[in-house]
Amino acid sequence: NGGNMIKAFQTFYSSAHENGRQVPLEAFRDKYKIIDPGINVKFLDHDNFSYVLKEEGYQKMLEIIKNYLGYD
Repeated sequence: NGGNMIKAFQTFYSSAHENGRQVPLEAFRDKYKIIDPGINVKFLDHDNFSYVLKEEGYQKMLEIIKNYLGYD
């Protein structure tokens, strides 16, 4: 999203919805990657923070984004 918070909110929210319905967290994780720019030296790869996200945090993020962007 190039460091653009509004665009990040929009892509997060749209990735969490399909055909007008919210997708489960597991499906969201497959669609939306939140990649750490630094390399994890233990695994010699970038971390995907989507897998750190818990159900409660996922729901809260969607609620915050919906309210912030004025989505119905």
